Amino acid sequence: MGVVSLKKILAIILCVLIGINVVVAGFLFIDFQMFESPETIVYIDVVEVTSDEILLDARVDINNPNDFQLSISDFEVVSKTIDDVEIGRLFIDGGNIDSRGSKSFSVSDKFRFDGRDFNVLKNRVSARIGVNVFGFIRKTIPFEIIVVTSVDELMKSLDPPVINIIASFDRISDEGLDFSADLSVYNPNTFEFYIEQFNLDVETEKGVNVGELVIYGDVVKPKSNCNFYANGSVLFTALDAETLYFNLSGVAGGRVGGINKSVSFNTGASFEIPEISKFIFLDENVDFMIPVQFKLRLDGIHSTVGFKIYNPSNITLVGRNLLCKIIRLDNDNQTVLGSKEMKACEIQPKNRVCVKTEMIIPYTKYFSVMSGSLLPDWIILRIEGDFSISGTRQAFPISLNAYVDPHLIKSQSNSL
Repeated sequence: MGVVSLKKILAIILCVLIGINVVVAGFLFIDFQMFESPETIVYIDVVEVTSDEILLDARVDINNPNDFQLSISDFEVVSKTIDDVEIGRLFIDGGNIDSRGSKSFSVSDKFRFDGRDFNVLKNRVSARIGVNVFGFIRKTIPFEIIVVTSVDELMKSLDPPVINIIASFDRISDEGLDFSADLSVYNPNTFEFYIEQFNLDVETEKGVNVGELVIYGDVVKPKSNCNFYANGSVLFTALDAETLYFNLSGVAGGRVGGINKSVSFNTGASFEIPEISKFIFLDENVDFMIPVQFKLRLDGIHSTVGFKIYNPSNITLVGRNLLCKIIRLDNDNQTVLGSKEMKACEIQPKNRVCVKTEMIIPYTKYFSVMSGSLLPDWIILRIEGDFSISGTRQAFPISLNAYVDPHLIKSQSNSL
């Protein structure tokens, strides 16, 4: 009787356990039948690229459409090249997502190229999604998705550099008009690029080339500025122009993970031609002399006027349109007694040149009673004309005066 009762009890317990298992299994079946896959959006972005590294940014947005909480664990991103060579892993902190809630998971890290081809990256995003049933039964299912990222697409968007040119003319040398150039280069891309060289052509407003210059480049970091400096010169014929145009061209290239991309650029700036007088006698004083001889003859006063010029510069100067005038000065009144052109002269660097002319002043002009005085207060010797650089048309005017005491004319004999 006792043995039979024990068997009945054991049978009842077994039936209860089986029933519980059936009920639990049923609930589990019903639960997973009702389970909806979370809505998942994966972003794998190339944030920055240099010649050595790539910065990846991974973000996973998950929306839980279920009426129960989900938990995310073992979250990671494995990046591989197109030939399945692993280049790095990103580990993302997991967490819980409330029922009918959403959450974002993100991480960023840099991977080195190490000579591999990064044209296309395959990113395997994996995690385990856990489901809580009755608060004490936990069930997990794996999650995995492949996201392809193309670095080549990023490189196709290579934007040309933004360049500003500042030029200043410094001095005139025996080679031409020297200038200094400052190039400000901005890289608008998210990856660095290099510029091997800049080609600078200088032209006049008529398209005549008056100078060329090669400026060596360098690497320009992403979203950064870099300055390049250079010195050059333009031909003397540039001084005949009104405007000089600086045309800058070159090629900006980027190499990322075995990918080479380049973009050509061309920019320019215009500058007004400076006055050459600012540069010719920049460091030394100009030395001019106007020697004169007066001789009294029956037909008038024979005058020999000279013009001595010393060229302290390093370039050849030309005196043109030279005109000599002899002027009677009475108080503030000036009367021209005679004028005559002087021949053009070319003055070599560090040399002195003298040109002269002769003219006769009639006594009827020299002794004038109209001014109220027989003799003038002063005799003015005036030299007018233009000076320019040899081979150019741009010139700057001169007007020089020398004063002679009229009482000394009868014995005046300055050597020329």
